[in-house]
Amino acid sequence: PAGPSNPTNLASGKSYTSSLPADASYPDSGGELTDGSFGTTSYSNAAWQGRNTGGTYSFTVDLGATKTIKEVDSDWLQVRSVFIFLPTELSVAISTNGTSYTTVGTINAPNVGATDQSHNYRLIDLNNSARYVRVTVTPASSAWSFTDELQVRH
Repeated sequence: PAGPSNPTNLASGKSYTSSLPADASYPDSGGELTDGSFGTTSYSNAAWQGRNTGGTYSFTVDLGATKTIKEVDSDWLQVRSVFIFLPTELSVAISTNGTSYTTVGTINAPNVGATDQSHNYRLIDLNNSARYVRVTVTPASSAWSFTDELQVRH
């Protein structure tokens, strides 16, 4: 099933930070994760930003004020022929002060085929209040991971 509909994207146009900068070949040109623009299945599409690492990294979005959060979505790319893999896991944590975070859920990699595809990782049925939302990414291997959008919905 599609799950609940939470139409308001609280992260739209909001600032965010990353614990690991995007690679210069597939950069974060500023605001890509919260601009509402989804990439195609072509990794050369400018909506995608890429990181080539096997280590965990994170994105933290600042909603500007404490809001009620119902859902967190993050869009990822798989193009196995060029070693771009979907993350093994995403962990979502929230904070009201930007210092102390509480994990509210984990999203495991989907069981999908080898075709080129974008896939939305979705954590639903939340009812939490936070100003900051951090998504920690566990890459599938020491290869590429590409993302284009992080949405926090109410």
